[in-house]
Amino acid sequence: MKRLILITLILSISMLIVAQECKDVIYPTKGKSIIFDCCIEKVQDGNWVHFTKNDSAAVIEAVSIIKAGLTLNLIPLEGATHGNALYKGHDYIYYTEKYERAKKKKTAGMLVSGLGLGEVLIGLAYNSMSSSGSSRILMIMGIVTFNVGMPLAISGGVEASNNMKAMAKVKNNTSLSFGTTNHGIGLVLNF
Repeated sequence: MKRLILITLILSISMLIVAQECKDVIYPTKGKSIIFDCCIEKVQDGNWVHFTKNDSAAVIEAVSIIKAGLTLNLIPLEGATHGNALYKGHDYIYYTEKYERAKKKKTAGMLVSGLGLGEVLIGLAYNSMSSSGSSRILMIMGIVTFNVGMPLAISGGVEASNNMKAMAKVKNNTSLSFGTTNHGIGLVLNF
């Protein structure tokens, strides 16, 4: 029995040591979470990092990495625009339609969540009046309904917010200014 415990302990410790071999860190581009404890294989095209983590390989765009304790700032892409992440070249009407759909999705999620919360409250009230199993079923169905509605409401809200920002970007993207042109100095329309 002692030998079995000792062998199990040694195997567990060796698996932990092997699992912690790679301590590389990747700092992806804006909007993505930092990746810790991965193995960086190679960096291509300035800032595309090939790595493995938990026996799965992936490629991600990064601004900086830490490999073997050495911090490396990666080369940014030429012509990269950091402020236009939401604006993808569509017109104002496109983002308005997407905004309206996202608002409907958010409202539907809130209604479904409210329905689920109501089912739970009715189930609790019914449970205090009688001891039948139907009140538990009503509460479980309410919890499930609430848990279906909340992600819809949250994702709809985030989507609506992003489309509102893109609408503002499209609206502010057109300007008339005084500047240089191919034919000399004059009015310049930027759109």
